Amino acid sequence: MAKFKLYQDAEYVAGHLRYGHREGIIEADTAEEALEKVNDDPGAYMNFVLDDYEIDDICYDDNLIHIEEIKEEKKDDNGWIELKQGDEVPE
Repeated sequence: MAKFKLYQDAEYVAGHLRYGHREGIIEADTAEEALEKVNDDPGAYMNFVLDDYEIDDICYDDNLIHIEEIKEEKKDDNGWIELKQGDEVPE
């Protein structure tokens, strides 16, 4: 039996943010240099992470549903590889 990954864009989402933060990694020789770099352009070094939210309404309308077959060796979005018991780990 095959597995399929499904994807569909939302037309809109209505709700509100409860909690969120920004985080990132920056290369610098000192903490002061890192702070100076990030103060110049925070968006270049940090991305928004949604911690908690509440959805009041969501609409998909007639947006296309995309379907892609998942192969056993394919890495999924979180970097994990799906293996069955007894399979060898690929290098």
